[in-house]
Amino acid sequence: MTKPTNHTQPDAKPTERTGMRWTVWLLFLAIVAASLAADLGLKYWSFENVADVPVKVRTAESGGPEVLVRARGSEKWLVAHEIGLTDPDRPERVPAHDPIVVVPGLLNFQLTLNTGAVFGMGQGARPVFLVVSIVAVFVIMFLLYRSSPDARLYHIGLALILGGALGNLYDRAFYSAVRDMLHMLPSTGLWPWIFNIADVALLCGVGLVLVVSWLSEMKQAKASKQKP
Repeated sequence: MTKPTNHTQPDAKPTERTGMRWTVWLLFLAIVAASLAADLGLKYWSFENVADVPVKVRTAESGGPEVLVRARGSEKWLVAHEIGLTDPDRPERVPAHDPIVVVPGLLNFQLTLNTGAVFGMGQGARPVFLVVSIVAVFVIMFLLYRSSPDARLYHIGLALILGGALGNLYDRAFYSAVRDMLHMLPSTGLWPWIFNIADVALLCGVGLVLVVSWLSEMKQAKASKQKP
């Protein structure tokens, strides 16, 4: 009798690995593209519409981020701290503005720049985050290649991680900071961090991969105990 294949196992045997199976890669790349597009699209819209004036970010001569603003209807961009909208010693600060209430008491749009990692951790370590993000891309592709072709939840988790990593990598590479705008529970102070869709995708992806891996290990341990 042929032994049934464990299709939920993320780390599959060589004969069961995803390899170049195009259906798996198509699903994976579609989720990566969707999460990346959602992240970059919301960043663009938010920095164009949330504050009183459109906001743009560029890399200053010092190597850090610098905020520019433009009067609505004008084509001319001005450096925010040079016209007194922000502190000259903090060129990465977004000018003060009222948030847009999306869901009262639950979610606001509030612009900020993050030179650290998820939820503001590790401020100022841009080169480290760039290297880590690039390495993560190759690690994720390797994990997908060696996984079981039927471990779809595992593939979705990896795709969300990659989409989130690419979204924030794009910002760090071109703006020297990550654009954030989502503020949960703003009136309570329970969630002080402002984040973006890339952060959400990263956390959901990591959580999904961990759960799938844990369930796979539990299933394998149970199967081992049932062996004569």
